[in-house]
Amino acid sequence: MKKRFGMRIAAFAMAGLLAISEFAAAGESILYAKENEQEDTAESEDFVITTPKDWNCTWDPDTHTVTIKDYEGSAKKIIVPKTMSAENDPNPYQVIFRELNSNTVTDVSFEQGVKLATNASYAFSCVTLENLDLTGLDTSGTTDMSWMFYNCLKLETLDLFGMDTSSVTNMQAMFSRCSALVNLNLTGINTSAVTRMDEMFSYCSALTKLDLSGFDTKKVSNFSEMFYECQEIEELDLSAFDSSGTSGANNPYGNMFSHCVNLQTIYATDKFSTKDSGIVPLAVFDSCVKLTGGKGTKYSEISSTVGTGFPYSSKYGRIDGGPDSPGYFTKAPITEIGDWDYTGGGENDTTVILTGYIGEMEHIVIPATMQIENKEYQVILREVNSAYLTSIKIAKGVKAATDSSDMFSACNNLTKLDVSGLDTSG
Repeated sequence: MKKRFGMRIAAFAMAGLLAISEFAAAGESILYAKENEQEDTAESEDFVITTPKDWNCTWDPDTHTVTIKDYEGSAKKIIVPKTMSAENDPNPYQVIFRELNSNTVTDVSFEQGVKLATNASYAFSCVTLENLDLTGLDTSGTTDMSWMFYNCLKLETLDLFGMDTSSVTNMQAMFSRCSALVNLNLTGINTSAVTRMDEMFSYCSALTKLDLSGFDTKKVSNFSEMFYECQEIEELDLSAFDSSGTSGANNPYGNMFSHCVNLQTIYATDKFSTKDSGIVPLAVFDSCVKLTGGKGTKYSEISSTVGTGFPYSSKYGRIDGGPDSPGYFTKAPITEIGDWDYTGGGENDTTVILTGYIGEMEHIVIPATMQIENKEYQVILREVNSAYLTSIKIAKGVKAATDSSDMFSACNNLTKLDVSGLDTSG
């Protein structure tokens, strides 16, 4: 009897221990679930529409605008509204965004119609910023975008498609030290009024490519350090660049490409050169150890003789002409009228219709306009008709012919085709 009683006590004790163990395990599960729930809540934090109390506000009752800067709110994901109301005035004031100036915000977007200030220098300089949606921002009145995204260390993607920059004159250091930036869309950017591009992409050490085909640089007087420390870029196409605006400027190309250690090819035309800057040749290509010109001139083989023979000298910023005229640039494969069979192009015409490529280049760019005896004609592409070509890029503004059948049908060796610039509306 005592033995059975003892066995029962042991059984009850064991059951109790199991129950306690299960209870403890259940408690840990509940605690773990709550911790996960808190983490999920933090990760899925909703966007918050900001109010005047979140900003340093300057109210202008005459223009009924409020200029905001220096975000002081607690939300990390914010929306900037188009209008705000003052305490003693219920009427809405148009919001003008000046500067974020925050070390906590991760995500920013704008309601449609928010205006960017005339001076947008350092507007989004924020080390914690991860996502930025600029589609609602009106930039038509902005003239200064210098240092605009400076030191956005966590920003990996930035899309400026559709941004109105027609009034901007200063883009100095615009993307400087965006060291995590991998995807940068500059499609449609208007740089026709810009005079400064120095340090524009400096220290963008993660960028592997840049599409600068839409850049107009005729008024730019300073290109110094423009691509400084862009360590991952292997190729730069500067075929749209024009250096005529640097005439008389002091050192306008200093270290423009320096420390682009993986840069191998720079495409350019005769309109862009660093060799005639009007000063003693200075460092432009320092540490561009892989750079090679179109006719084989290598940075690594240029004489290191004291003086202008240094391989980083500005004198080599020209189309490579071989041993007699060495340079680091490769002639951009932009076709001219002599490379094509064509119709049109007469005295009373405004267009030229391309009907077949007869040039010698394997990789070509078809420009939007071509010259015949100093007269400019709009290019209409009818047919390429070449088995020789391996790569074709169509510049923005080239028009497709009304009948575009068989446009590329004869291009048997074509491996790369970029038609993003082709206007097919007609």
